[in-house]
Amino acid sequence: MEIIILCDNVTNRLDYTLGFIFGDILGIRYKTSAEFTSGTASAWICYGNDKIPGTYHIRNTGLLNETSFRDECKVHVNGYGEDCVLFPTEDSDHSFDIFSAVFFLISRYEEYYPFAQDAYQRFPHTSSVAFKNGFLHYPMVNKWVMDLASKIEKRFPSFKKPAINFSYKATYDIDIPWQYRNKGILRGLGGWLKSPGIGRIKVLCKISEDPFYSFDFLKKLHSKFGISPLYFWLVAEKRGEFDKNVSPHKTEMKKLIKDHKDLSNGLHPSWHSYGDASIVLKEKRILESILGKSINASRQHYLRFRLPESFELLQSIGISEEYSMGYGTINGFRASTSTAFNWFNLKNNEEAKLRIHPFCFMDANSYYEQKQSPETSFNEMMAYYKACKKEGGTMITIFHNNFLGTGSAFSGWAGMYEKFIQEVHP
Repeated sequence: MEIIILCDNVTNRLDYTLGFIFGDILGIRYKTSAEFTSGTASAWICYGNDKIPGTYHIRNTGLLNETSFRDECKVHVNGYGEDCVLFPTEDSDHSFDIFSAVFFLISRYEEYYPFAQDAYQRFPHTSSVAFKNGFLHYPMVNKWVMDLASKIEKRFPSFKKPAINFSYKATYDIDIPWQYRNKGILRGLGGWLKSPGIGRIKVLCKISEDPFYSFDFLKKLHSKFGISPLYFWLVAEKRGEFDKNVSPHKTEMKKLIKDHKDLSNGLHPSWHSYGDASIVLKEKRILESILGKSINASRQHYLRFRLPESFELLQSIGISEEYSMGYGTINGFRASTSTAFNWFNLKNNEEAKLRIHPFCFMDANSYYEQKQSPETSFNEMMAYYKACKKEGGTMITIFHNNFLGTGSAFSGWAGMYEKFIQEVHP
């Protein structure tokens, strides 16, 4: 089964977009051609201004023909929510330029615009096309692509729509492994003066387990349901307001990381390292030294990144798998897809080797930003699960160890998470 896309000019942008749609999402063979020959493919798509008989016509609105970045790209929209489309067209078989729409969203074109940063110097979700048009909660790109496949199947009976593939990936950010233990005398004393209590004494005397320590719980959960988790470790050497981790040079911290060496691990670049390749590289080498193996995955602390600079930096130090594509203020699909994709560097107008793995749910968003209870958050997670299972791709969640421990502030979260895992892995 092969699809041929008829087009006059295969630009870097079009080639990238076709690879994502037909390769990454649909997993089918395709090629481009400048000439139409009847009967040589299971389906023909004509991408251009003029419709050719015997093909499925998608009108080209021009974005993928361009080689430079526009400071202001007007995106016309039709509909709202799950009925929304970008770059609508007339006089074609498809109601919108799906190739331009997909490229605009997964390239994060809008994040290259000048914008008012949020409190953490990030692109605010309120500025996104997805939020403004009510589809941030849904993997719209996957929906559009599967709908396109259905329309092609209807037009060309010899073409069979591929089966939907779904998977779930559990990931964890380890910012502060312990609430009380391994903080040192000065930090421990400061914590006691700020919040004295018998609970702290019991933990320090090893009578009780530390409230943030949920690693035994996670180990049992993963084993029971056959989950292959991915851990991101914050190993900042310099502590500060946003880097409150235990020193990676402490014996207990090294032991904790080593206990996970047989699992998948990634770097959680510190707040202090932002924009400084030398510090990020040093932290990467610290983690690699502890684990005794190379690291090629990362997720930014506080999801703090700026395009294209942050991703260029990560590439320069050997990171090839990036897991920051989501917002730190609200849950949902930042790039409007649940399928991993290669990053397209708009500055250079070329596809990069950095693989982007988008997530849709983070516990901290629900708790701190959306002010949700564990029960409400469970329902939100289930909505994302059902959407991803329906449209395909990988549902990635982020949890922090402290949310899954025994601390009273996070009561109910561990049980909620286990309940969710039972739904995903019955």
